[in-house]
Amino acid sequence: GHEVRPAPVVIGVVVSIQSLAGATNTPGQLMDRSAVVPAGTVRDMAQRPGTLFYRLLTDELGNLLDVAEMGRFPSRKLGMAVRFRDGTCSGPTCTKPASDCDLDHLVPVPSGPTTASNLNDKCRHDHRAKTHAGHMTARTGEHASSWTTPTGHRYLTADPPLPVEAWPPHDQHRAMSADISRLPQQARPDQDVGSRANEPMAISPAGT
Repeated sequence: GHEVRPAPVVIGVVVSIQSLAGATNTPGQLMDRSAVVPAGTVRDMAQRPGTLFYRLLTDELGNLLDVAEMGRFPSRKLGMAVRFRDGTCSGPTCTKPASDCDLDHLVPVPSGPTTASNLNDKCRHDHRAKTHAGHMTARTGEHASSWTTPTGHRYLTADPPLPVEAWPPHDQHRAMSADISRLPQQARPDQDVGSRANEPMAISPAGT
């Protein structure tokens, strides 16, 4: 008979590079920050064939550094970085996972650029409210946004920080480097963009 293959399932997990490499045992977090995942489980998932890695560079507080692209539509990499940063819809009272949201330009194209700082996740309802119903959104800082209703009520939201932590002492760091070399090739970044001091890894294991 005809073999029916199960549909792949994608689970987004954010974890520090230190924990992924086994230097610490800090748990990972689901992309929407709704639950934690034990460090050992994250490392097991990282070894499975088909696992995809997104390297997210942050400052020392876990805030995603900006990324810019040409054109209206963000690439898959930029879109995933924004989704991991936001976790959920950016509406002040909405908890819909970012993976189910639209990527919205806060300042519409062509006036606004396609950058991480000008993009955030909105569920379809909130996206339409902003586009057609007189609601307004804006970035109020490097890592904060505001939502203003037609009645003038203003709500402030902050990007949830990504997980960052310090490396262990140098002798442990050296031993840990050997563990990094055993990770799948796609887990090891092929180029440097800014400081490598804080590099949370976003893991999307494709399961069945």
